[in-house]
Amino acid sequence: MPRKAITLPRHSGRMQKIIAKEKKKPLGWFYLSFAGKSGFLGGVIVEAHGVVTATRRASDLNINPGGEVMCCPIPEDKLHMVPEDLRNRLLSEREVRDRLEGRRVGE
Repeated sequence: MPRKAITLPRHSGRMQKIIAKEKKKPLGWFYLSFAGKSGFLGGVIVEAHGVVTATRRASDLNINPGGEVMCCPIPEDKLHMVPEDLRNRLLSEREVRDRLEGRRVGE
């Protein structure tokens, strides 16, 4: 059975609890990959406390293209591999593949 994306209202009580819990964690860098029915919509690297705050940060920066999101933390010892000019902006598939050595699922 396919999984359905869950969208919570931006200011719901449940969302606020999730954000409060995430904010107890230290800041870190996260890679978000956005996809829609047509495929890859873009990638984003932002500093946040967790998945929800990373997605919110992308929206606040107006670099969230929508669709479903996959979020992965970037280990601190690997952050040096992420050029600063690729942070806090929407990345194309070519940038992710060429400059971040990104791979499609199954590659």
